Amino acid sequence: KIFYNFACKDFDSDYGSYLKVDLSIDCNSAKHKLFSMYAILTILVYPFGIPAMYMTLLYRKRDLVNPGADKNISTEAALEEREENEIKFANLLSIGFLYSSYDPSYYYFE
Repeated sequence: KIFYNFACKDFDSDYGSYLKVDLSIDCNSAKHKLFSMYAILTILVYPFGIPAMYMTLLYRKRDLVNPGADKNISTEAALEEREENEIKFANLLSIGFLYSSYDPSYYYFE
């Protein structure tokens, strides 16, 4: 529905350009241009901003999520240490949906 903001209809005889879903909104008005900028921002934030935020969250907690990275330990030992980290650091569970189904060494990759 955000793309409806860009669907304008031009009328003949210099009557103007109006939004197709609501003909009372002039596409050349300052208010519509402001909403168009907002629509562009939201279109960019959703596919790029959210994954970037998830990547940042995982990167900041990478030592807790992948405890065996610098140690040569088995996957099972790394999973146990990750579970201990989840108990010690309760805020780690808030991003658990991002990494819980992956092995510790592949927490960032699908």
